[in-house]
Amino acid sequence: MPKVKNNAKRKKVDDYELEDRIIDFVSTNPYSSASEIHKKVEEDANIFKVRRKLKEMVDKGILELEGVNKGVRYFIKQDVL
Repeated sequence: MPKVKNNAKRKKVDDYELEDRIIDFVSTNPYSSASEIHKKVEEDANIFKVRRKLKEMVDKGILELEGVNKGVRYFIKQDVL
């Protein structure tokens, strides 16, 4: 029998709302990891959605990152504030 994921507990998170929450959290907690951001910003969202949004924000120039692989930390780009 195939496993069925229980997504009933998860609520839909709007992309713009998620971006605002990430900006608010990272501006007060610079050098946060993706998992720290996920835990504090939106546990109801899938971790992959949060990571995808972080990459999108880096590509847009809103966030910068430092480090590689599991050591990646995110912070607000200086000219954005």
